[in-house]
Amino acid sequence: MFCIAFILTLSFTIDAISIGKINNYIMIGTMNESLSNINQDQCICEMIKSNELISALNYFPTNQTCQLYFSNMSSIIIEYYSNSVFIFMNQSSISIINKPIISTSSTSSTSSSSSSTSSSTTSSTSSSTTSSTSSSTSSSTTSSTSSSTSSTTTTTTTTTTVTNIWSLTGALNVGRYLHTSTLLTNTKVLVGGGFNGTIVISSAELYDVSTSKWTLTGNLNQARYAHQASILTNGMVLISGGNAGGTICLNSAELYNSSTGNWTLTSQTMTSSRCMHTSTVLLNGNVLIAGGYNDNTILNAAELYQLSTGAWTLTTTLNSARAYHTASLLTSGNVLVSGGYSTVSLLGILLTSNVVLNSAELYNSSSGSWTVTGSLNVARQYHTASVLLNGMVLVSGGQDTNSNPLNSAELYDPTTGKWTLTGNMSTARMYHTATVLLSGNVLISGGYGSNGTLKTAEVYIVSSRTWTFTSNLTNRRYQHAASRLIDGRVLVNGGINSATVLNTELYYGT
Repeated sequence: MFCIAFILTLSFTIDAISIGKINNYIMIGTMNESLSNINQDQCICEMIKSNELISALNYFPTNQTCQLYFSNMSSIIIEYYSNSVFIFMNQSSISIINKPIISTSSTSSTSSSSSSTSSSTTSSTSSSTTSSTSSSTSSSTTSSTSSSTSSTTTTTTTTTTVTNIWSLTGALNVGRYLHTSTLLTNTKVLVGGGFNGTIVISSAELYDVSTSKWTLTGNLNQARYAHQASILTNGMVLISGGNAGGTICLNSAELYNSSTGNWTLTSQTMTSSRCMHTSTVLLNGNVLIAGGYNDNTILNAAELYQLSTGAWTLTTTLNSARAYHTASLLTSGNVLVSGGYSTVSLLGILLTSNVVLNSAELYNSSSGSWTVTGSLNVARQYHTASVLLNGMVLVSGGQDTNSNPLNSAELYDPTTGKWTLTGNMSTARMYHTATVLLSGNVLISGGYGSNGTLKTAEVYIVSSRTWTFTSNLTNRRYQHAASRLIDGRVLVNGGINSATVLNTELYYGT
């Protein structure tokens, strides 16, 4: 009712609300908000209620997900994605990703009907055949929106989309692996630390999306690899722990200020030295550090970085000491820790054995306590974990108890606390990356498989719970990093094959 009333009010101030709709396309851009469990009409209402703050949306009927987008742009970029709906308001131009901008032409007519009290949107799309001299395909979309006073017809012409491809971009100044890659609030990507097979690296670099180039920024105070990085709510980047060489890990942490390009050590050190741990930003802005190892000891200790004071404080210990695990922030605010590597006692304290874990546990940030949740179906380390738009967590690949790479994947349902096996990946892999795309699907790239370093990539389709191959990376790599850019592309950087990989590449696809 609120949306209807809003449209009625709006119709007195403007001639018409110009709304266009295209099936099987999605927008690539800066998302303002993602809503779950709503229908398409409710999604449109949320866009209209924003009073033009929101100018476009993606709607995915299979999981009833609505993605809303800012309107701070004169044109919008879309690309093909099956089983989706793209809806936009008052846009002057549309372009297909990796293609020139295509102007849109629109005509609108307004009619009045005092008895109408609801709004509706209809769409039809048709494609013409492609001529022998052009790769473009024309599509015609007709949309109508009726409120108490208005209806609008919009026609949009676009070109054939290019999807699911990798392309080389600027090369890193310093080859590195076991580093971190963080998307900053200024849209640049910060890469810090790492290892090149001989030297522990202190340098850091910035990738500029507008120029596709890497430039060196301030050096870390402490060279480190196998550390963690988290973007804080104040825009700074917190790097914690890591290895400085040998078996001894670090207890130092540093903050990167993107305004100055400088790193400063935190006022206090962590309570435990650690590497191969996890770092998770909680809903209250504090950062949870969990597990890891130091001097060949697997840790169950966990601690918090207090954003307001810069202090480190202990929190309760994990139920199981673990390293090489994953940590995921759930929509509830709890943190799910899964899998990893640990040491267990046999015959009391007489013998110990190293094991790969199938256990998982939840951290409650309100109470500061850990509770055991459902166990993974397959014990794994060196895996990835991705929080999906529906709130579930996808765990993929890793290494099993026999040191073999895994192709299995599992879904964690926070509502039941249980794991279920989902479709197997086409290729068994560990030390890979997993990135949630704007469509909600998950891109897996590279890694290490049964026959060595991989260049294959595949996508997990959330709606069907299946995997599909996409095009190969240009370079084989593992122990690399990946960051999703604001335009939806994925930047893969660093890693190792027979040597460190300088080339970085971009993924365009869904």
